[in-house]
Amino acid sequence: MRRMKNPAVLKICLLTFTTMRELSVLQFLVVCFCCFLNHTVSGQYYYNGMERTIEQRVYTHINSALQTPDIVYHIDLRNQKLTTFPDALYKFPNLRSIILSGNAIDKVDIKSNTFQNVVTLDLSDNRIHEFLIGQNSLTYLKKLNLDNNQLVYFPQLGNYYFVVEDLSLRYNYIAHIPMGELFPATVKFLYLDNNPIKNHEVIFREGTQLEELYLYQTGLRNLPQDLSLERLAKLNLGNNPLEFKSFKAKNYPKLVHLDIGYVDLTNINPFEELNELKKLRYLSLESCNLTSLSAQIGGLKSLKEISLLGNELNQLPVEFYELKLKLINLQRNPLNSETVSELIKTFKKSTLNLEHD
Repeated sequence: MRRMKNPAVLKICLLTFTTMRELSVLQFLVVCFCCFLNHTVSGQYYYNGMERTIEQRVYTHINSALQTPDIVYHIDLRNQKLTTFPDALYKFPNLRSIILSGNAIDKVDIKSNTFQNVVTLDLSDNRIHEFLIGQNSLTYLKKLNLDNNQLVYFPQLGNYYFVVEDLSLRYNYIAHIPMGELFPATVKFLYLDNNPIKNHEVIFREGTQLEELYLYQTGLRNLPQDLSLERLAKLNLGNNPLEFKSFKAKNYPKLVHLDIGYVDLTNINPFEELNELKKLRYLSLESCNLTSLSAQIGGLKSLKEISLLGNELNQLPVEFYELKLKLINLQRNPLNSETVSELIKTFKKSTLNLEHD
């Protein structure tokens, strides 16, 4: 190797190398800073859906949203340890959805003439015991979620011409459903599971637009005989002290989904009445104390899914194997080996759950 004899040239080479190395380090730091800045900014929001447009942007921090309040349409402040309803939300005139779930808010009192563009309000998993709405506010609200709070009173939604369609009030302490103007006739989807309701009849009398009704574990004992919910497609009556004889299929002509799990059907044949549900596709009879199935089950021609988990079934009628079922749950039943073999043979292409716990 030939040694470079000119020290000036050597010095220039060393300076050039050092400068280039420093530039590379500087460029690297600049790139890192830009990435950090971009991550920090983008961490203030996420996009709802595939379209990355301003209208689909969901802000997760109030301060970043306040920089451009007029173009903020969605705010998601879930799980941020909030104890009060944020007053800063009133500064966004075009809000369409507000998510405040998973906080520790104990009272909500919406000011009058506010949130007139909000369609969705999610206040689930808080500690709300009082929910009030000022006049001319939330006038276009369609979906309200108040699940898992401490409400004693049904929210007053019918007094100012609300258009709520989806109302979820699971896991509260509501005992009384108000009559008349306090119940919104626009409700299509009503979820009242795990509330100690005393006057179920109001729901059936005034919920004429209902398409889904969930009354799991609400103390329901009897169903009204003379009231029909002709639009109802899904009905959950599970885990209630229900007198099944009060169920009349003619009152629910469009029923597709029925859950009567954990309703005592000892010495009762439910299929005589259930056969009248001509559109029924899903049926849950979990833990109903069934020891046998009537041959009338074969009349459920439209049935595609059935859950019979947790009963005392040893065998099944021949008519059961004629059903065109896609999903069958027979877990925790003392099925004999012949029945198990026949099920596996008949329903080869179906989802079949037979294992015991």
